[in-house]
Amino acid sequence: MLRLIFFFFFQAEDGIRDFCLSRGLGDVYKRQILAFVVLWLCGNQLAMFFVESAQAEVIANVRLFLVCNSAFYIPLAFVNIVRFLIQGMGYSKFAILAGVFEMAARTLVGFVFVPMFGYPAACFASPVAWIFADCFLFPAYFHVLKKTKKMLSEPVRTSVA
Repeated sequence: MLRLIFFFFFQAEDGIRDFCLSRGLGDVYKRQILAFVVLWLCGNQLAMFFVESAQAEVIANVRLFLVCNSAFYIPLAFVNIVRFLIQGMGYSKFAILAGVFEMAARTLVGFVFVPMFGYPAACFASPVAWIFADCFLFPAYFHVLKKTKKMLSEPVRTSVA
């Protein structure tokens, strides 16, 4: 039954069932909250799909990882949305640099915080990476937007030979 619920909850929005093509970020927020609550309440049962129930410590660690990551799905959504906006505007180097920021954040967490705090710090490596990427992507997006608006407002020069 739980597998069936996850199948219908996480399936792609293909527009077949809904007349409204896009409901915006409201669905992202609702789904993040729902995913967080489901993983908070059912994280142990979800882990038991992959691990035997006798391994209690592993199950607790899986639940901690899932809950920590699901709490930061909104920054992850912004990483994907803004990165694709920038890339779609023709500035793929900025999108690549966002990946470099993510890698730097994961390296920072791995070398600095994991030795200090252990496994819980490792659970926050991806959320920290998403926040680092967002801190780069939002200013980059506004820079690219300003540059694109300036480019589009300039008159087109045609040379007559």
